[in-house]
Amino acid sequence: MPRILIVEEQPAVRAAFRELLDTEAIISEVGEASSENDALQSLGRVNWDLVLLSGWTANHIVDTLQSIVLNHPNVSVVVVSDPPEPQQARRVLSLGARGYICSASAATELVRAVHVVLGGRRCVSIALADSMAADLEQIEDQPLRTMLSMREYQIFCKIARGGTVTRIAAELHLSIKTVSTYRSRIMEKLNFRSNADIEAYAQAKVLLVGQDLVKQ
Repeated sequence: MPRILIVEEQPAVRAAFRELLDTEAIISEVGEASSENDALQSLGRVNWDLVLLSGWTANHIVDTLQSIVLNHPNVSVVVVSDPPEPQQARRVLSLGARGYICSASAATELVRAVHVVLGGRRCVSIALADSMAADLEQIEDQPLRTMLSMREYQIFCKIARGGTVTRIAAELHLSIKTVSTYRSRIMEKLNFRSNADIEAYAQAKVLLVGQDLVKQ
């Protein structure tokens, strides 16, 4: 069963996170560290599966994240921080974090993020995911452009942003049946099975583009 280490300098915040995680039956142990040094020492002693890296400044988080990724590559890291900006999320994800959630939404999204990351996927806050997926519409994706029609690509982008068939139909002034047909064609052409596959592809594409921001 997974072991999770909370890295946060404020005792009250650590206690709040621990209270949320202690109710999860799948977690065998929850540990705490108040600094980067404490975290690295604990990682050297215990086989933690996931680190919740919270607080501090953006640069401090990046430094700690890089130390963990370099010295403990098998440990997943979820960053809990502010501000809720797509560029910051792209940066930490491209540096090796498996998740990024905003401090303001931690109470409602922390457990979900832990489950998603322990399940082998990446995770960002819902609000950030919408912003990041929106960037896909600004990215010229030649493979998709050659495989999908203009309308299919438009619907693909809306699904990537979390749009439902009903909402997309209303936005594009199409029938629900027509949008469902387009969705089925997209799934068939791309060999996807669900909306989650579309969202994962979109996020990966935005993250690849986001790596250019990190290099600047």
